[in-house]
Amino acid sequence: MALLNEADRDAIFKELEDALSSGNVPVSFGRPDGRLAVNNIDQWIEDKMTEFNNLFPTEVKTSLSTRWKLRAFKAVINKKFQREVG
Repeated sequence: MALLNEADRDAIFKELEDALSSGNVPVSFGRPDGRLAVNNIDQWIEDKMTEFNNLFPTEVKTSLSTRWKLRAFKAVINKKFQREVG
């Protein structure tokens, strides 16, 4: 995988910023730090993709596309943090 481009990172931050604002969620950080968080998340994902792929048993790893592996990941995250993830 490749890192997201700046336009995509900006769009993600704008979406997050809009959701925080419309949800009246108080935050104590400014836009530069919020945008840096998006950059850091993107880099972390890039750094961890091989490790993530290696979590799967060989048969699963070779059978599923990255999209389906990520769908499994999302399902676990959603269930594990059901109250926090919206």
